[in-house]
Amino acid sequence: MIDLENIIHAIYPVSAEAKELIIQTAKPVNFKKGSVLINHKKVNNKFYFISKGLVRGFTTIEEEEVTFAFFKEGDAVASINSYVNNEPGYEIMEVLEDSLLFELDSRHLQKYYISEIEVSNWGRKLAEKQMILLEKRLIIFQFYNAADRYIKLLETSPEIIQRVPLKYIASFLGINQASLSRIRGDVR
Repeated sequence: MIDLENIIHAIYPVSAEAKELIIQTAKPVNFKKGSVLINHKKVNNKFYFISKGLVRGFTTIEEEEVTFAFFKEGDAVASINSYVNNEPGYEIMEVLEDSLLFELDSRHLQKYYISEIEVSNWGRKLAEKQMILLEKRLIIFQFYNAADRYIKLLETSPEIIQRVPLKYIASFLGINQASLSRIRGDVR
C-alpha cells in the first residue's frame, strides 16, 4: 500500500503547502474487483491514484476487448480525453483486484493549475511521465515481436504476469492465449 504523499512526491517533489492542496482534493475510495472506474460513454472528471490494487484499461473493437494498459500501486488512472477536452473517453477502466484508490476531482486540480505554480508544475510532470510511458509502449509495439514484448513485460512489470489473468495479458500483447502459452513455454 502506498500513501498519497509518497505518490505525489514520486511524480514531482513539491512543498508541504502544495502537497496539502493536492491532498485536500482527494478522498480514499475502496473498489471491489470487477468495478468499472471509467466508462467510455461518459465524461469522467475523476483522477485516481492507486494506493493498493490493480486496474486494467481496455476498449472494445468489433465487440472484442482490447487491453492497452495495466495500472498498479502508485500509478495514475484517468480518462485523458475527459481530463483535457471534457468529452467522453474511448477507454474503460476496470478494477482487477479489490483496491484502494485516491480519487481527485480534476476540476479542482485545474483550478490549482491556474493559481498555484507548484501544483501546475506537478501536473505538468505527471503529464510528461504519462507521455513517456505511452511512447515506450508505442515503440515496443512498433519494433518488437510478440515474444520480445512478453520478455519486456517480464523485465519491466513482473508483478503483472503474476496478478493478471492470461487472457488480459494476451490481449495486451496483441496475441491470442494459445500464442501466449507457446511464448511462455519457450521463455521458461
